[in-house]
Amino acid sequence: LFRSGGEIKKGTKIYIYAKKKMEISAKKKRSSSFLLALLFWYFNEAWSCTAKATIQLQVPCFFIFGDSLVDNGNNNDILTLARANYQPYGVDFPQGPTGRFSNGRTVVDVLAQLLGFSNYIPPYS
Repeated sequence: LFRSGGEIKKGTKIYIYAKKKMEISAKKKRSSSFLLALLFWYFNEAWSCTAKATIQLQVPCFFIFGDSLVDNGNNNDILTLARANYQPYGVDFPQGPTGRFSNGRTVVDVLAQLLGFSNYIPPYS
């Protein structure tokens, strides 16, 4: 129509072939397939890890180096005037005051419990 120099009449339908649009669509289809395969792999790995997580493995020990957030002291065995072996220190412990300048467990104590340790980490060990 355009090559012949003719005019376009009103109401004439024009179809345009969009090659580039088709290529983008094919790329989207490939990326969708890739994402679907990736999601399938991810959920398969997550499911297999939860199946393996039922086995209770315990680390033999762990060491914590830090500041007062993880080590708030334990001075029962030190000759000093600053003591924390009386109330209100340790009110949240079943055994009572522990010599820590805290009323309860620290993040390290919670971590040890989650790892399966039955006792608190003894000082100076």
